[in-house]
Amino acid sequence: MILATQNFLEAGGLVLWLILLMNFFMWALIFERWWYLKFQMPVYQQRTASFWQLRSDKKSWQAEQIRSYLLSKLELAIDQHLNVIRTMMLVFPLLGLLGTVTGMIEVFNVIAVTGGGDARPMAYGVSRATIPTMAGMVSAIAALLAYNFLKMHCQSEKQKIAQVLGLEH
Repeated sequence: MILATQNFLEAGGLVLWLILLMNFFMWALIFERWWYLKFQMPVYQQRTASFWQLRSDKKSWQAEQIRSYLLSKLELAIDQHLNVIRTMMLVFPLLGLLGTVTGMIEVFNVIAVTGGGDARPMAYGVSRATIPTMAGMVSAIAALLAYNFLKMHCQSEKQKIAQVLGLEH
């Protein structure tokens, strides 16, 4: 299993290693957001709601400013890292394309050196071109699904806290 994975990564070249590294970083951010939304955000929301409920003044201009501040602070906490995840999701296909280009350059180099008579080095270059493309697309699709799940959950959390604070947002 380990040897097969190592061969796969070597066949994909440097670009595949970069995709793997970005995948690790992106999934760490996704799991961090999931953990935050599942376990830490409810506590944060409860503290904010308790703070608001304990206020006697909820109608003045100052109270409105405090409520807006609390909502903005929660929204920033909820949306943290989502733009980084989205950017990485958009970069994966581009990295796959970069792998395609570098692999095809290798194929053309083999054709220039050997005259195109030896198919084995050309097949190696073609695999080096297609593996990062596949990895980039698979990574982007998985990231898209995870991002949409997180985004939907974040929107739900924002609506909940807006209702608790008496704002329809």
